[in-house]
Amino acid sequence: MQVAERGVPQTLNLDFQSQVQAKGTKELSLAFESQTATQADEVEADQRAPTEAEFATAVRELGADGETYGELSDGTRWWREAGTSELENGRICEWTLVRGQSADGSVEWEEKWWSTADAFDYKELGAVKSGRDGHGNVWQESWSEISCSDVSRGFFTDASKKIERSANKWGANASGAEWHEDWRESYWGDGVVDRECFKKSCLGKNEIPEDGHASRWNHNWKEKWDGKGGCMKTNDSWADRDVGEDGGSGRSWGERWSERWGSYASDGRSGEREGSTWNDRDGHKVSKDWGEEHWPDGRVRKYGHASDGSDHWDVWEDTDGWWERHPSFGWAEAVNHSPQLMSIKPRKAKTSEKKSTAARKKKN
Repeated sequence: MQVAERGVPQTLNLDFQSQVQAKGTKELSLAFESQTATQADEVEADQRAPTEAEFATAVRELGADGETYGELSDGTRWWREAGTSELENGRICEWTLVRGQSADGSVEWEEKWWSTADAFDYKELGAVKSGRDGHGNVWQESWSEISCSDVSRGFFTDASKKIERSANKWGANASGAEWHEDWRESYWGDGVVDRECFKKSCLGKNEIPEDGHASRWNHNWKEKWDGKGGCMKTNDSWADRDVGEDGGSGRSWGERWSERWGSYASDGRSGEREGSTWNDRDGHKVSKDWGEEHWPDGRVRKYGHASDGSDHWDVWEDTDGWWERHPSFGWAEAVNHSPQLMSIKPRKAKTSEKKSTAARKKKN
């Protein structure tokens, strides 16, 4: 199971324990039992990426006393590793990896979590976990949040302060059924916010969905605020099925809409909305399109039509347009929601310390 400046975080590229043993490594007698940990407050749970507290599991307690392997009462075995790595740009990463295997060897999993910092203001927390079982099920989840300076927007200003949050979940089974969701969020100190979520799923091969449901579906939404009262939101969803509800040919359908206000609106408007719904079967597509133009003097034009000619409208009204000028979860909330991230201390690479020491000795 598994938000875009960064790819999906990877684990340490280590083999699963069964592969390690197959290569001749001495077998360790260990074990594990996964449990869901405490969840974070449900603040806009449907409009933000999952946080670390929501991602954490009991696996993090394994080896907390310094043990590197162990076995639980159900026969599950676990292995633990930890270390520090020097990354590019002088960043230091402190990581922990725990992996495990059920008593009968049918389930294997691993989880890695880390904290990273440089000598200045870069801070990062993250985790990734994955697993597989003997039935062909595989999954991966990842999560991260970063605090840094966005130098493309200046230096040492509110506009350059940035927090990024992301989450990615993916899963599949032997029949071909699969689902994936990807969250990405960015918050800047001057009030700019950029959020996006993508979700998709499909049924297994030859599986027929229930009436009104799809064989495959996709959903994508985005929302942005410019920090000055401007807002933009978009939504795009579509689905299809291979066999129709009546047993005949399949069909596809979808909906999209968008709204733009303030600086995102065009042609001098204070705002604009537009959308469309459609249904397509055997090449016969029926759709309905609509739109709204909101003008600074309070006038609103509303228009739309159906592709089959069954409906049409184009009217003007006097009304005040309303939009969400500021997000309910913005920069201040992102900072307050990440105390562990903000508490990370600067870290200096050892190589930099050696160079600095050598330079002082040479100078003397």
